[in-house]
Amino acid sequence: MTNINYHNDTQHQGERGELKIPDTRSMSMPEAAATWRRAGWQPVPLHRDSGVPLVKWRIAPHLPESETFELFRRFQGCRLAIALPIGVVVLDIDHRPAKGWMVSEILHALKQRFNLPRGPLCATPSGGAHLWFSVPDGCRPKNWTSQAGRFPIEGVDVRCLGGLITVSPTQRSDGSYKWADWMPDLPEAPSLLVDALTPPPQKPIKLGKAKAYSPTRVTRYIETIYKREIEAVRLSGCGGRNDQLFKSSAALGSIVAAGGLPLDHVRESLVAAAVACRLTNDDGATATYQTIESGLRAGLACPRRLPEGCQ
Repeated sequence: MTNINYHNDTQHQGERGELKIPDTRSMSMPEAAATWRRAGWQPVPLHRDSGVPLVKWRIAPHLPESETFELFRRFQGCRLAIALPIGVVVLDIDHRPAKGWMVSEILHALKQRFNLPRGPLCATPSGGAHLWFSVPDGCRPKNWTSQAGRFPIEGVDVRCLGGLITVSPTQRSDGSYKWADWMPDLPEAPSLLVDALTPPPQKPIKLGKAKAYSPTRVTRYIETIYKREIEAVRLSGCGGRNDQLFKSSAALGSIVAAGGLPLDHVRESLVAAAVACRLTNDDGATATYQTIESGLRAGLACPRRLPEGCQ
């Protein structure tokens, strides 16, 4: 990962304003990235195969246009992704015939159920599609996958603030991202879609006799265990991923119960590791989340006794 000194450009950070989709269909990758930046968006280079960000984009609001061009020229062959701001939502439609998810059928179902207006549509190499919308002020959707069972139609992931979406002219080994229906303006999501974009709240885990989290308890001992367990999940292979996810969730849950780690951070890290090892792709997000919650509950019921004075 490259360290880059970003400038704190608060004018665009987290604000939708009058953002428009630039036409990058005939541009090179550096030209396209600079054009998105000129339009007020935040381009982020991703590794071509893994999709991992090549810069620390979360703590790096925006590069100037000229530096954005140079950044993408330096990372030849990378993906071009856009960090979505407040007020913008992309419906990421998966095409997975083995699961019964056909992009044409999903698009039809979306239009029928939500009376969707025409909007920018980008075709993905896997046969899927990205539909772009704006949402009204006050709507705060969350990023989640279709397999989490929170969206009314299967095969639809939601990408919004804090999410990245790959755009044209990105090339992958299996194909390219192309605007199937380009238009500069983002249509506003219909009210029925807005209602469906906010997932139901998660059931809170009862902590019982668990201690409240305190940053002063985070020692090298705890950090070592945390990194080891997350890495164990991330690198686990087929056949043992679900078992490893449960074991690591329980191990970290026991530290949460001792007040050594924050529960929400642990849960998010476990989900990210499960996505990285592709467990969510094979078993589904709902089953994966259930494994994490079961492991956390097991760990929370047995607080770990932390050594005194570990550094």
